[in-house]
Amino acid sequence: MPELSATKPNCQAQHGFLRKRSCVTQLLSVFHTIGHDLDKNIQTDVLYLDLAKAFDTVDHAIVLEKLRGYGVTGSVLGWFADYLNGRTQRVVVDGVASTWSPVTSGVP
Repeated sequence: MPELSATKPNCQAQHGFLRKRSCVTQLLSVFHTIGHDLDKNIQTDVLYLDLAKAFDTVDHAIVLEKLRGYGVTGSVLGWFADYLNGRTQRVVVDGVASTWSPVTSGVP
């Protein structure tokens, strides 16, 4: 089983949007990894986030402040901030584009 890492991309760890992979195969993979680590007396920390509904109407600044309040700091908080901040969007209809507008809430 390949090691899962947040710093090194691993396509073997990807389960979303792939044929013959699902939430169930992802969970089985994680349980296998945790069991392997327990057998070797290795600490395993797991964090699962389902952010889809959380971002529907919540202001991005509030999300970042809540994460800080829960103790998320450093590069993890920086990743969320980089992901949420500085986003813009526009609408194009029949080749005519609106002006760019900042995205400060909703699903990026």
